[in-house]
Amino acid sequence: MATYPCPKNGCASTDPDWCSECGANMHPGAAPASAATATLCPDCGTPRDAQDEWCGVCRYNFKAGKSFSPVTAASQLPVSADPPSLPTGARTADVQKATTLGEPKGAWYVVIEFDASVDPGLDASQIAPRPTLTFPLDLAEMRIGRKGGRDHPELPLDDEGVSSRHAKISFTADGDPILLDLNSTNGTVVNDAPIAAGIPVALASGDVIKLGRWTRITVRAR
Repeated sequence: MATYPCPKNGCASTDPDWCSECGANMHPGAAPASAATATLCPDCGTPRDAQDEWCGVCRYNFKAGKSFSPVTAASQLPVSADPPSLPTGARTADVQKATTLGEPKGAWYVVIEFDASVDPGLDASQIAPRPTLTFPLDLAEMRIGRKGGRDHPELPLDDEGVSSRHAKISFTADGDPILLDLNSTNGTVVNDAPIAAGIPVALASGDVIKLGRWTRITVRAR
């Protein structure tokens, strides 16, 4: 597979436009003409909207002047005191509420873990375990997709069985989280129940999402 040298960190990127390892712009000097006078993200070169606190591509924190690190973010998030919800299967969300999107209510986040049991046909001895990551659900819409793809999802997964645009987590007008499968190739499972593409599913703290070949995502709230 062809690789391209990342101009920022020297990574061997498999994507010629955006570094598949660190998310940096592979052509930092080629900003669109319309963005010539805009403030650029120092990490990936994406033009910044004056109102944005976070870079929409690499999650650089403009306010704090710091690169986004899911590991650092994990240490700052509270551990839920609520007991995990029992696997009761997927719960179809109120369709009327789900079509009117809102902002998160409370401190929601997800814990992403390597789980070799997701794909029964996986030979775990041939796969290097991935580190556990924690991401805050601090945006109105968080797309889930394969790391290194051209869509630059807010929740990138290092899993070969995940589609580039696999699913997304958004919030109802009441601030409650919902999950939508975006017609992914290998599907999405919530609390051991496969969900249908395009049908919003309500999420609660403790719910477990499985997708790809080895990815388990646990939803948490403060």
